[in-house]
Amino acid sequence: MIRHNIVPHFQIESMTRADYISVIQDCALNLWSGGRIYDAIHIHAARKAKCRRIFTMNVDEFRRMAPDLRDRVVRP
Repeated sequence: MIRHNIVPHFQIESMTRADYISVIQDCALNLWSGGRIYDAIHIHAARKAKCRRIFTMNVDEFRRMAPDLRDRVVRP
């Protein structure tokens, strides 16, 4: 069911060593820890893939972390 109804609408975005270093530096500069690190990884991947929409149940936090993507962050 997932393979047929969901997967065709997504693409996999590979993260390089440089991508992870960039995310870690951003987290350190912004004093982000815990779950925000995972959010930062998702935000970085969304930027890299030039996503038109970023679906999350954590809309307010994503918008705070990535104000440049504010209009793209929505609830599913």
